[in-house]
Amino acid sequence: QKLPQTYWQTGTYDLIRRDTIMKKNSMSGKVILPILIENNLSIDIDDLSAFQKASEILNTLNCIKIP
Repeated sequence: QKLPQTYWQTGTYDLIRRDTIMKKNSMSGKVILPILIENNLSIDIDDLSAFQKASEILNTLNCIKIP
């Protein structure tokens, strides 16, 4: 099967204007834009093994050191 490209919402970034919340009673408004990140750099942390995997990913980025 040939299926259309899909995206997974990671919740990495949420940028919201105050006016959108206060005037439109909405967290998303009418314009929603994606920030694409590499799939191997995102992980859903739901258990200890996922937390350990996140630690491994962060260590490979050389930007945050976890002792």
